[in-house]
Amino acid sequence: MNSGCAIYHHYDPYYGQLVDAETKQPLEGAVVLAHYVTYQHLSPGGPVPHFLDTQEVVSDKKGEFAIPALNAFSFRAFSTFKPDPYFMIFKPKYNCAENAAVSENKYDVIELRELKTREERIANHCFPTSVPKNRMIKFIEMVNMEEIDLGFTPYTIRK
Repeated sequence: MNSGCAIYHHYDPYYGQLVDAETKQPLEGAVVLAHYVTYQHLSPGGPVPHFLDTQEVVSDKKGEFAIPALNAFSFRAFSTFKPDPYFMIFKPKYNCAENAAVSENKYDVIELRELKTREERIANHCFPTSVPKNRMIKFIEMVNMEEIDLGFTPYTIRK
């Protein structure tokens, strides 16, 4: 939806299950981060993305997660909403699913591959740089578990 300065968009819920790609067993304790953005259309170089909101949840014993519906408002002139959020899914010792395909109002099963070596885990580093750190507390906690296990300095969180 696009109008003067104030814009509104309703996002339906997103839900599904995370499983181990090899064993197909549910993955408990993975964080699912939904990152919502608007695009401002004033630049000659094309639309410029702007942070709008985030929601994060942790998968349960069945590997299931549910991102609740969101009513989003923005007061940015000449802007539109990205129709779906960007999703990032992370669990220590598993591949990070950046831009994971999670469908609105549809139960998706998403497979994460277990990383077998330290080298794979180091190469798998993911971190959403466009999201304020105080808006992804669970995600950072999960990444820090991996960082500490690998012998690296954890990220700091300012609340």
